Amino acid sequence: MKRSRTIRVVLFGFAVIAAGVGATAAGADEPALAGASPKRLKLEGHGAIVLQVPNAWRVSATKPSGDLPPTIRMEPASGGGFSVQITPIWKAASRTEPLTLPGLRTTVEAARDQVAGSATKRDLPIRDLQGGPVQGYYFTAEDKSSKGKPGDWRYVTQGSALLEDLVLTFTILSNDPNQPEAATTLVMLKTAKREAPQPGETPPPPAPLQVRVGLPDKPWALSLDMPGFKLDREQTLPDGAMMQAKNDDSHVIVSAFVERERKLDSVEACKKHYWGSIAKSPPKETDVHEVSKEGMIAVHYMIREFQGFTPNQKNINAYLYRDGACIDIHLSKVMYESQDEALFDAVLDTVRFVDKGEARPSRP
Repeated sequence: MKRSRTIRVVLFGFAVIAAGVGATAAGADEPALAGASPKRLKLEGHGAIVLQVPNAWRVSATKPSGDLPPTIRMEPASGGGFSVQITPIWKAASRTEPLTLPGLRTTVEAARDQVAGSATKRDLPIRDLQGGPVQGYYFTAEDKSSKGKPGDWRYVTQGSALLEDLVLTFTILSNDPNQPEAATTLVMLKTAKREAPQPGETPPPPAPLQVRVGLPDKPWALSLDMPGFKLDREQTLPDGAMMQAKNDDSHVIVSAFVERERKLDSVEACKKHYWGSIAKSPPKETDVHEVSKEGMIAVHYMIREFQGFTPNQKNINAYLYRDGACIDIHLSKVMYESQDEALFDAVLDTVRFVDKGEARPSRP
């Protein structure tokens, strides 16, 4: 499973950062998982969540700097038969509007539409995820190009769910056509419990953001300076890595993907490959033009209308190539005005390759 399997389409500024939604699902709570034990996962400054985790699964979590959500990773105690990633995302301090269930569904549908182009079946239904206070949506797809080898995942289940004031984004990867881990994880999410922050519990202050994205076997990494941004997500993919960040003041969203592409050998080939997939998928792009600069090809375009909405969203997909890898940096902003172009330039002007051993510059 490659980049298209990651929820990365962000329309109308939803991003998967949400405020609490008060509605609850009808019906009784899901029964506890057999052979599982409750595991409390602390969210620094934001309370905790409790998940019923199978005893045979190994659990780890990232510890990002500042007030950033961790990614919880689950895998078998031995071997590499599956991979589960869950990111509990809390409401950004500057965000006031709630994310509704229809808005959450729109985000999941957009991810589904990108995956459908490389799936064995293009008709991928959106399914409800409901249990106790948990409400959300997900889809399942089979990658027609996967060989089903370890790390080259053939099946993906992906979605997002609301749990009180949190959004739980999740990705379940497997090569088993029966996908028992997906069924287990969905029950785990339905039975998730939220522990509110304790009195006096405060999140750590945000750290100035400099992002690096790279492949584990390469000595270099892509580097971006992003003052004012907060990191939403970092993820290691079977053939690459990605990150997503948002500036809550300017409402610019940035994602960056570094992916191994053995059959591509130039920035032009990377652009043709990735932009070709985007151009064939909804929504319709207008005002498309290219800007080339110092080894980077940036495709600028607008999304003015989508499913009856008029987001007036400016987008840039900037492509680079290095050492057998393609890089795709995506920037977007809804309700775009011409003076906002400087916000995009401020990010793209900092893009560079650095040695992994190079120290990050200190910042005030």
